[in-house]
Amino acid sequence: MRGPLFFLVALGAASPVAAQSSTGEFRVLGVAAYAPGVSRAAGFQDPMGPPESSPMAGLAGDISFVAGSFRLGPEGFFLRGPDRRVWSLGGVARYEVGTLHIRPYGMFGAGVYYWDRPITIDVPPTPAFDSWGSDVSLGSVSVGGGVSLGAPGRRLAATAEVRYHRTLARPEFTGARSMVTLALGGRVAW
Repeated sequence: MRGPLFFLVALGAASPVAAQSSTGEFRVLGVAAYAPGVSRAAGFQDPMGPPESSPMAGLAGDISFVAGSFRLGPEGFFLRGPDRRVWSLGGVARYEVGTLHIRPYGMFGAGVYYWDRPITIDVPPTPAFDSWGSDVSLGSVSVGGGVSLGAPGRRLAATAEVRYHRTLARPEFTGARSMVTLALGGRVAW
């Protein structure tokens, strides 16, 4: 009885359908972002003042494990603009629908976002120099959607997505942070 069962399992694993199903994927995306200025509401106490609005650009990447239409895994990104820089480590979940060459998906992400801005360090006798100072590090969430372009079951596909990022807390000392990102890139499935 074990022989026929083993044969059926081996046959199913070697079928064309099983060969096309992927167990994971890796994405690399170029990102354009915009972070609006932080409110100067009462209670803001940072002596440098709140950050102004800033355009940014950078890279994002993630490794996702695939179960049908659901993708889940760690992600990270780094963005930099003329007067702001943001980087994050966290995770992302995507739910892809459809079986055509164009497949939309919804997404949810969460992680720790590190917001930095330029500062001048002036400690005599060393000459003053410009550097980056930590503005704030906060737990944040993001929601958005995108589209995968390419034949289903293929290893390579193009992808585009838009996301809204927001801090979970609004500390009085530093104010809330938010950001909108537009990303274009590709993914490799395995």
